[in-house]
Amino acid sequence: MKQEFGKPMSLSYVMDTPAYPFPLLDQQPPSSPESSLSSLSYPEYQRLSDEDGISNPASGLTLLERRQRNKTASAKYRQKKNRQQSEMKRMIDRLTEQDTLMKRQLVDLKIENQRLKSMNDHLRGKILAQKMLDQYFERHPSCFNPRAVEDTSDSL
Repeated sequence: MKQEFGKPMSLSYVMDTPAYPFPLLDQQPPSSPESSLSSLSYPEYQRLSDEDGISNPASGLTLLERRQRNKTASAKYRQKKNRQQSEMKRMIDRLTEQDTLMKRQLVDLKIENQRLKSMNDHLRGKILAQKMLDQYFERHPSCFNPRAVEDTSDSL
């Protein structure tokens, strides 16, 4: 079976391709399983142990045990990922609500600021007008001054 460059490998191609460059098919069948394993190199031993369910001396686990561990680890990782995603969604929702509320508050504060500025301008104008009237009446005492009339009525 020949694999073409640039094409994804099929599972059957991967499983049929030997892990070690020397094929195992040329060897004679062993008389006992233990004697055959001792004569094999490590990659050949690894391939046989995966196929036969023999435990791996490096990890001490059989293929089925490793698959079960991998399956539980994958499930645990998916649960953790889903939990993190749901927490992120809740946080995004909460921050979106805060953003909307703060934007509304910003608009309200801008309106109030504009109202206070216009009130401030109006009061400054009144104060300035009163100062100008007072200066005018100081320069022209012969003109009718309503404040002067109020001052004299208070003294009577």
